[in-house]
Amino acid sequence: MSLPEARQIGALALFGETYDETVRVVEIGGEWSRELCGGTHVDRSAQIGALAITSESSVGAGQRRVEAVTGIEAFRYLARERDLVNSLADRLRTPREELPDRITALIGRANAAERRAEQLQLQLTREQARTVAGSAEDIAGIAYATSTDPVGADPRQLAM
Repeated sequence: MSLPEARQIGALALFGETYDETVRVVEIGGEWSRELCGGTHVDRSAQIGALAITSESSVGAGQRRVEAVTGIEAFRYLARERDLVNSLADRLRTPREELPDRITALIGRANAAERRAEQLQLQLTREQARTVAGSAEDIAGIAYATSTDPVGADPRQLAM
């Protein structure tokens, strides 16, 4: 139909494409989802064959964009995904179906280890600061201490 006719029946151009005077209108599930479309179309979904969704994202309020591959490319995509999952399962020595829980547990352990390392670094820095302060010399009534910073301490951590 013509572009003005399509706009008159409420067809939307969601992604800002430019269209010729004659356009294709795609309606899915009724007039609530009616869009202008410049993409490839088939008469029946069986012509597509396999379909694998590769991404999904928000493109605006109440609007989602779904990207997919079809046919042999869908099989190739799914084979790569299977290989990735198998590789992760082998490396983590866990069954494939337990991967999400295993990864979540490992992330939790890594975060806890990072927090503990920060705490230990802070304790070490403060202890070194106490040692340096304890070795201060009195020069003309002023306590004077020098040191290098072997641990790369943040000066804000030295408050005791």
